Amino acid sequence: MAVISRQSIEDIIAALRKGEATLDQIAHRLEEEAEQRFCKPGEVNPVQLVKRIRKLASELPKLQASCQELLSAKQGLVDAAQNQLVANYNLLKQVCDAAGAKRLNDEEFNSFKESVGELNRKLHRHSLPAGQLLSRMDINHAIARNAMATHV
Repeated sequence: MAVISRQSIEDIIAALRKGEATLDQIAHRLEEEAEQRFCKPGEVNPVQLVKRIRKLASELPKLQASCQELLSAKQGLVDAAQNQLVANYNLLKQVCDAAGAKRLNDEEFNSFKESVGELNRKLHRHSLPAGQLLSRMDINHAIARNAMATHV
């Protein structure tokens, strides 16, 4: 087994740093040449465009993860709100019955149930062939994509 001295390790590190600096200078010169050759005044610099595309491509997974978390949180809130509204309505009916107050107007609650039913129909429209259904999260993704595509 060979023993490597500290000095030789430092020499290798220095050579790598020098090589990195040289590559940075070459990249900078190439960018300048590309800008002079391919970019006329008022036009987009293709090198800058490629850099921007690479940066966006590297940021995309983080954005997708954030969207996934947001959709998950949204679905949880929608489900909780729906359950809470139904529970509140039922409790309000019980209180009115116990107090002998006028019966609640079911028209508003029926409107709410129709809205929930419409949402559920939209969710079930995004089902897979042969009776396989998507998960609620997958359906939310499909609805979000559809909404974004129609509003763009």
